Amino acid sequence: MNKIKIKEMVNSEARRKLTGKNALVRDLFEYLFCRIALKDYLLMLCTKKGLILNCVSSDLQEELSGYSISPDFFNMYQEGLLFINNLEEYILVAAVSEEELPFVKQ
Repeated sequence: MNKIKIKEMVNSEARRKLTGKNALVRDLFEYLFCRIALKDYLLMLCTKKGLILNCVSSDLQEELSGYSISPDFFNMYQEGLLFINNLEEYILVAAVSEEELPFVKQ
């Protein structure tokens, strides 16, 4: 999947400020992400309702946190993406190489 397509699927009309629990989860995600070194990656943390808390990619430089992504994204791009949704309110979407997969699943 072309990572740039994520930017195209984001509803860029209304950006929300992340506060409370969502802001804490975003900060924890950033802290943990800094601890691993991935080469070619896409990691997107969002709520199950589609609010993007953080999106980091090796080739996408735009800040997408606070924007929403259509639920259709999850249906359209299931192939090639790993969805970790065992958290109660959040989904981690990942596109990484096979050798980097264990780092993401932790």
